[in-house]
Amino acid sequence: PLYKPHKREATMTYTLIPLEDFLSNAHSPSESELESFSKHRDKLLLTNENESEEHQKIALVEFLAKSFAYECNTKNRIDLSIYEDNKAKVLFEVKSLNNTNEFIKGGTLNTLQNLESKAFYESILYFLREYKTHNNNDIKHIILTNTRDFYLIDAREYLTFAKDKTILKAFDNCDKNQGTDTSTSKFYATLKDYLPSQKNTLKFTHFHIQTTPLPMLYQALSPQVQKKKKNC
Repeated sequence: PLYKPHKREATMTYTLIPLEDFLSNAHSPSESELESFSKHRDKLLLTNENESEEHQKIALVEFLAKSFAYECNTKNRIDLSIYEDNKAKVLFEVKSLNNTNEFIKGGTLNTLQNLESKAFYESILYFLREYKTHNNNDIKHIILTNTRDFYLIDAREYLTFAKDKTILKAFDNCDKNQGTDTSTSKFYATLKDYLPSQKNTLKFTHFHIQTTPLPMLYQALSPQVQKKKKNC
């Protein structure tokens, strides 16, 4: 009989983009900008990891608002967003520092294999709510964070989820109450089972608020990068 090579199963691939490459076109902040930014960053670092997730989220909102005058809000059943002209531009999924079970596993980037976690699945739900339900075509980035580690993803990377029939069916079952089980946990369970078998590539970058050099940290969170502003 003819030899038939073993067919490899499709797998979801997660590709880490070095932060310096992600920021290649960002302008360098001034000394005065960095001095002010450093004070706000240091205050965020004082947040007690044993405080509630809501408390830590409030500290993050204060940091973003005071550092960059962002308009931050939690409307439309999304954990946190940066708004401009009443549209969500940047979607956040925030987990508390001690909620390691629902955040991205891996510890160090050398051992990080993927983004799969409840935080990741929730961010997909938020994206679909904004992009599909609210017809928001101005989403720029998605950020998964525990207020220390930040996983930054260009929103265009999530378009593959908005075109996938299986994911859209699970979304409609959940968000439009079309399923027998309309819970978000059912939607997350579907993603957990389905995504690993998909032949897609998702690119992301990562930075840590304490160990990333201050100028790069400033650039990564600045409106020029987050809102993709050319002159800012």
